[in-house]
Amino acid sequence: MFQHWHKLIPIGLILFCLNIILLGQPDDKNPAKPQVVPNPIGAPKADIKPIEKPGKLELCVFEFKYAGPSKAGAIITSMLTEKINHPDYEVVNPSKIQKILEEKKIKDMLGLPASEAQEILKSASVEALLIGEIKEAFQAFRASYRLLYLDPQKPEIKEKIEACATWTLLKQKLLESLIKHGLYKIDMPQNGLGWHGEKLPPGLACSLEKGVYLWQKDQSEMVYIPAGTFLKGEQKESSSTPAYYIDRYEVTWEQYWKFYTTSGYEKDPMDKEPPKQLLHPAVYVSFKDAEAYCQWAGKVLPSELEWEKAARGTQGFLYPWGDQATEPLPACYPPSPDTRTIGSFAQGVSPFGCFDMAGNAAEWCADWYDPAIKYEKVLRGGSWKSPASALTTVTRRKQLPVFRLNFTGFRCVVRIP
Repeated sequence: MFQHWHKLIPIGLILFCLNIILLGQPDDKNPAKPQVVPNPIGAPKADIKPIEKPGKLELCVFEFKYAGPSKAGAIITSMLTEKINHPDYEVVNPSKIQKILEEKKIKDMLGLPASEAQEILKSASVEALLIGEIKEAFQAFRASYRLLYLDPQKPEIKEKIEACATWTLLKQKLLESLIKHGLYKIDMPQNGLGWHGEKLPPGLACSLEKGVYLWQKDQSEMVYIPAGTFLKGEQKESSSTPAYYIDRYEVTWEQYWKFYTTSGYEKDPMDKEPPKQLLHPAVYVSFKDAEAYCQWAGKVLPSELEWEKAARGTQGFLYPWGDQATEPLPACYPPSPDTRTIGSFAQGVSPFGCFDMAGNAAEWCADWYDPAIKYEKVLRGGSWKSPASALTTVTRRKQLPVFRLNFTGFRCVVRIP
């Protein structure tokens, strides 16, 4: 009866029995070791783990203190947060540290001993902190900052920027300091060339911010507008301009006061005392005043075409930031009680990098509102007193060139010969 036994026993059972006979019965407590296969040429050894690159240090840039009515500290903080590009750092949100400071009722972290600051970093799970302050005295700016580490083995970095005659110079000195400590790297253009490969006109130099230029006479920051077409007006008609440079910001009281005190210009500004809000746009400026400033600085007022192209870009945006009209808009307009520090609305920047082309100060243009009559000049961009509907890149306003109003200001242009 057993002559056909192999037909009754499953093949799998036979293989299982053979496996036990040849290899031995597996033991749950002492499992068999896997067979070691000789290491092929070029393959890593099994007992050597590859070295992993350490993660980036989380760096928090805390808002710089500023003893003044403007938002200068916030603007510097935003600039440093954007510019730090060290491969070993990752800039993180400061909200955790802010919450801890509020809980501990600490108002001045800048003066904390390193040990106490490190405890706060530990609580916030942050590995490095950059904090500083801006001071203003006698129409000059100075700054100081410290870079602290959670690791006590890393030495703290302290830096002081001595009195700078202009706000622009202070920003440049801060960037130079970051470069010195390896926190910021930038490849500058060749001598005599701009960021776009163009030959620089006399009086213009490249800033330490990529794409930004410095006009030496009034220390204004400028951006380059390339030659070519753009869509103008409500009907978005195709128009074109040559290449030119335009001020990145509206002319400030700081700059206008320097012009007034050094040029011998006879027409008095609103007050004969130095303005308190140096970094706000200069207002109470007539068209004639703006023209005189431009002549002193070696620049000109923009034409309407130049202003509009810089404000809306080549795609014909309705606002500098795009076509989004949902309020609140990223601009200085009602219910704002006054002008704001230049550059306060980073989300409102135009496609070419111009700030405050909507709201803050209404800006004089060189054109007559009606060329046939030549009676009133053009104002563009709306102001801190304008409704949202008047902040568009196509809105035009007319004004007598002799009027000085609390909302009229300007920016300048350098044309390329």
